[in-house]
Amino acid sequence: MRRPRGSVTVGSPDFLRRAVGPALVGLLAVMPACSSRATTTPVFENTNDSPFPSFLQGDHDIDMFAASPPDTISTMPPSAGLIPGPATLLAPWPSTGLTLTSGTGSSKGKAGAGHTEASNLARIAFPSGMGLDQTDPSHILGASHYRMNFQFNWDLNGTLGPGMSGAFSVPLGVHVGTGAGAYAKFEYDVHWDARINGSPVSNVRSPFTGSRTYTGAGTYVDSVTAPGSIFTPPSIPGGNGNLIVMRGYIGFEANNDDSRSLIEILSSTLKDVDDQLRADPVFQSQYNDPSHPEFRVDAYSGFEEQLPEPSATLSAAIGSTALLARRRRKTL
Repeated sequence: MRRPRGSVTVGSPDFLRRAVGPALVGLLAVMPACSSRATTTPVFENTNDSPFPSFLQGDHDIDMFAASPPDTISTMPPSAGLIPGPATLLAPWPSTGLTLTSGTGSSKGKAGAGHTEASNLARIAFPSGMGLDQTDPSHILGASHYRMNFQFNWDLNGTLGPGMSGAFSVPLGVHVGTGAGAYAKFEYDVHWDARINGSPVSNVRSPFTGSRTYTGAGTYVDSVTAPGSIFTPPSIPGGNGNLIVMRGYIGFEANNDDSRSLIEILSSTLKDVDDQLRADPVFQSQYNDPSHPEFRVDAYSGFEEQLPEPSATLSAAIGSTALLARRRRKTL
């Protein structure tokens, strides 16, 4: 008899059903119990909520080494506005940017944030195009600096964990101007905190702190990502006013020498990213490099619950079932 193309005859179907079927039924009965988790959707505490409102503030300095002109410092949005859900560039540093000037020098800043909540997940979202430039043709300025300070709070309506990850992923586009003194820099100081039974708990996982400096005229695309770290405690219960908290800052420096320097956050769409980067073929080549998908993600940092790995018992059951099936094929 000619078998249909693609079919395989392994022996008596009834025999295999009797031998392997019970093991598979038992395995399928175990899997839902191992993979099911309670759903917790954190609730964002915005700037008008109490007693623990979230906070977002920008500090833009055209010359970080001089007392004058003074920094521009503002909460975002100003006038007690609310932090939006989608990652958004916010006044007074909107998508058109806020340009500070001193003599012939200038620095433009763009900044903002958003927040994301989903099943077992809470994140601060950083908008595409956020960053800083400096143009200083007469070399009268020191480096320009922008820092965004944040503290985002979420209520818990159920237990988060055990099994949590603390994420931070920010892709960057950089152009360093010509001249020996030109550079750009990204800095970060990020903390995962909690409030449990009325008491603040700092650093439930290791903080992520450091900087990246880019020197040498040219264009760079990079990504800054936090390593994995253990949470202590391994779970945070809901109720009793318990919170999870993201706090810290991200910052940018840009120093012009003979031509403009700039550094900005990228995203999956390049929305509001500076035209100088968009028009640069070196930038486009690096950004679209298929071996670096981390360059094309939306920037964020936050808490996320992880599903546990299959237990040793479940793994053994899977292995035993597969082995049994293989043995039956050989003997029939």
